Amino acid sequence: MNLHQILNLAEKEFIQVWRDKVLVVFLVFGPILQFILLAQTASSGIRHVTIAVVDMDKSKVSRQVIAALDNTPDLDVRYYLEERSSLDRLLDSGTAKLAVLIPPHFAADLSRPGGASLQLLVDGSSYLEGSTALRVAQAAIADFISRGVAGGGLDMGGIELRTMVEYNPGLNVRLHTIPAQFSFIVFQISFLVAALSVARERELGTLEQLQMTPIGQLDLLLGKAVLAAVVGMANFAAVLALSIVYFQVPMRGSLLDLAALTLLFVAANIAMGLIVSVLSGTQQQALLFVFLICVLEVNVSGYLLSVNNMPVALQFLAEFSPLRHYISIVREIMLKGATLDMLWSHAVALLLLAVGSGVVVWGLLKRRAD
Repeated sequence: MNLHQILNLAEKEFIQVWRDKVLVVFLVFGPILQFILLAQTASSGIRHVTIAVVDMDKSKVSRQVIAALDNTPDLDVRYYLEERSSLDRLLDSGTAKLAVLIPPHFAADLSRPGGASLQLLVDGSSYLEGSTALRVAQAAIADFISRGVAGGGLDMGGIELRTMVEYNPGLNVRLHTIPAQFSFIVFQISFLVAALSVARERELGTLEQLQMTPIGQLDLLLGKAVLAAVVGMANFAAVLALSIVYFQVPMRGSLLDLAALTLLFVAANIAMGLIVSVLSGTQQQALLFVFLICVLEVNVSGYLLSVNNMPVALQFLAEFSPLRHYISIVREIMLKGATLDMLWSHAVALLLLAVGSGVVVWGLLKRRAD
């Protein structure tokens, strides 16, 4: 073992890395950014879960129950509705994660031996928010009963909570996480293949040759996109089959709708991947960009924590994340049976991201060619 040769080789490695300014930036700031995003997302917790209420009793006691729920920092009563069907629409759309149905004669029934009943409807498709909202609501109502009895202000026979968990009756965490994992795999593979395509040509020295041929810039981009699209859709078919057959995730919506929106999602991923590829000097730089963007996507997409519980800045950033919209689409279609008219906002967002990124990559490639 020759220490001098080892040190000389190490010095050469440091010099080579230092010359690659993009690599230096990633090595220094990449881990710091990853840590900040992970810590910021994970420490936010589940707070201000949206609740909808139908108060059919409209008594002083029913208002006190609603106030007890709203006064907890983890719950936020935002919708006061008149009928049960309105609750179902809010749960179907994901606007509310917990619905409270207070029946007629609720206050009068409290003084009777059997007590009163209260129905809680939980959106089980969002495991973390649904389970947290249910637990906090049960604790808030139990505290309301104990304070009422201890204070002597109310003659209570108790409150029977009738809980109904929709879309995921057992609150199985796998039905929440597997659609997100499935979505991330489709995102990662299509994005990676696209991100390496142009960078590979540049590294091999064949990009200039391609640009000198009669092929147009748009044809070049579309040609590069075909492989990524085929690979992305093939992975979609494989992981979807595994999710349904092996992991027993229900498929309550239209497979055709999911496939169509997946194709739109893959198109947005490819356009963004091509931007990375055009900006990268080497495949190594492209891989570093992919790593950083994947970390960012995981943190702002709702993969780890619901977007609604993130800081406002991250919520804004999440609107530009294709993965954020696609995870919502997969969960809504598979677990809730959502149709295209319910998912139009996510579909429009993916379309705008795909078109906007496509225009950017076309402009970048044209400028470099000039």
